[in-house]
This record gives sequence, structure tokens and C-alpha cells, in this order.
Amino acid sequence: MLHKQLVWSDTNVHRTTFSCDAVGQRTLKQLANGTRASLSYDDAGQTTALYNLKSGGAVVSSFDDDAVISEALGEEIGRRAYELNQKAGGKEGRRIVRKLTTDLVEIRMQESAMGHVAEYQVRERIELGLSQSTVPDDAGPDIKVRFVE
Repeated sequence: MLHKQLVWSDTNVHRTTFSCDAVGQRTLKQLANGTRASLSYDDAGQTTALYNLKSGGAVVSSFDDDAVISEALGEEIGRRAYELNQKAGGKEGRRIVRKLTTDLVEIRMQESAMGHVAEYQVRERIELGLSQSTVPDDAGPDIKVRFVE
């Protein structure tokens, strides 16, 4: 499979590398410190797995159940993680990504499953995405969870 690569450096020479597959979907984001996020997609282009890895390869957090997160939700998690890490002086990156993934994906998925037990039990996959409604940034994103048979 053909891959494309983009390298971005800020004024402090912090290098971030992005890799994409042949259809332009981001498959890897690697930061200057070696930490990386790896993404996989299904044939419809939906994210099916997201792994946040330390520079040595240890998994910090992952999302690879039978769930599919929208690209918009993945970008929102990344945007929020970046902002929070900047406020923390660059010292909290992994913890922030783990917390956001837990708060915005895992907990919301579990809450929805408890509220829709019958749908959850017969699902083939879970789809998560951002709602179209506008929500103030400090209230957090409005995330839709859907159980698909």
C-alpha cells in the first residue's frame, strides 16, 4: 500500500510526522519525543482502531473494540489534548490523551450501553461521532453513540 508522509516542525524544532495511506487517511502521527498515535480504518473509511503508544512501543491507551469513531471526534480529542498539554507546559501529554479518551469515548460508550441494554447486546459495532449541535467548548463536545446491528 502506498503511503504519504508529511513532516511539520515548529519554531522550537519540535518535529511531528504524519503518515497517510493511499487514500489520504492519517495512519500515524509521531511526535518529536517518539510517542505516536496509530489509526486503522475499515473499507468505508471509518476509524476502527486508535492506539496511543509511548516511544518504546508500550500502549498508553487504545480503542479497538467493535467501535468506530468518526474522524471529527478523533480530531476533537487531538485538538483538546494539544490545548491542555500546552497549558500544562508540555508535561501532561500522555495523561491528557488517556483521560480524554476515557472521558469522551469509553465512559460515554459505557453510559449509552447501560441505557440501551437490548441494542448493545445485539450490536455488531458501535459508532461514535460528534453531534451537529453547537455546544460551548467548556461544556465538552456533544457525542452521539449508536449501536448498529
